[in-house]
Amino acid sequence: MSILKKHFSKLFEYDCESNEKFIHLLNKPDAPPQAIKLMAHLLMTQHTWLNRCKGLENPPDLQVWPGWKPVVFMPTLTQNHDDWTVFLANVKDDEWLRIINYKTTQGVPHADPLMDIVTHVINHGTHHRAQIGQLLKAQTGMQLPVTDYIAFIRQ
Repeated sequence: MSILKKHFSKLFEYDCESNEKFIHLLNKPDAPPQAIKLMAHLLMTQHTWLNRCKGLENPPDLQVWPGWKPVVFMPTLTQNHDDWTVFLANVKDDEWLRIINYKTTQGVPHADPLMDIVTHVINHGTHHRAQIGQLLKAQTGMQLPVTDYIAFIRQ
């Protein structure tokens, strides 16, 4: 396994575990609606970016801010993680710099290297988990889980 494949596979393991910790909190009755909305967005965009990496077009009815309830988060997370794991396992060493052509949800065309898109997916999740954490702490006083990457790799 190439170093990049190993690196990104580990990042997706970290991402999945971190999302699972927050999903557990979002299934509580006092979870803030905005935090639930952010997790739904995070999960939907993971799926959307994977489809783009596979060369699939956005469906015309794509909603990157779906009105999902927390009950669908774990099955969606599991499916996303499984799909990304299979995708990453099949990336050849010379494909990380392959240009992915896609359109945004507004129809604007872009072209970016696969490696940068995969990096974005992980960073996007981290960004929104931080927002979710802020909402949970401010609105419920919940104790937040440790989701630092360095803590993950020390396990």
